[in-house]
Amino acid sequence: LRSAKRIVVKIGTRIVTAEGAGLNSEFLDSLARQVARLQERDCKVLIVTSGAVHLGRRALGIRKRAEDISLRQAAAAVGQPELMRNYAEAFSAHGVLTAQILMTQDDMQDRHRYVHLSNTLETLLQHHVVPVINENDSVSMEGVTFVENDLLAALIAAKARADALIFLSDQDGLFTGNPRTNPDA
Repeated sequence: LRSAKRIVVKIGTRIVTAEGAGLNSEFLDSLARQVARLQERDCKVLIVTSGAVHLGRRALGIRKRAEDISLRQAAAAVGQPELMRNYAEAFSAHGVLTAQILMTQDDMQDRHRYVHLSNTLETLLQHHVVPVINENDSVSMEGVTFVENDLLAALIAAKARADALIFLSDQDGLFTGNPRTNPDA
């Protein structure tokens, strides 16, 4: 990791949020401080974050996790601005500018969209801006999603030619399948 010049960090919902209190501001401050230090070493950092749906559910007063796709999309639409506002505030306190990138699988599969995305990411990184990437859950369709941003992070790491991909999660490790449906995963 010491020699890595381009790092993708995937942050899970339970890491970026605080139990019952919205976003975990202490975590975001620590993350922003560490990214600022990495930028001083001329390291480029891209963040793939979860949390928008959780924040939207909280704002809408939805306690249960299982809901139809339109409710999930609405929660994402409500939560995404709060998520980005908190990232922007935490990072600007350490002199780091962030940019929001919302994606769907179509953006990675369509050659023209991918080229534009790649150019945008490269330009942001050249200007020392940290892209904060999330799946565009407000418009993603069931069955055409990245699955909890893990796949999105892996694709971004590969496409951005990252030297390292770091998963910040409360899970014990990487799974070979969905642990909710396959206890042996």
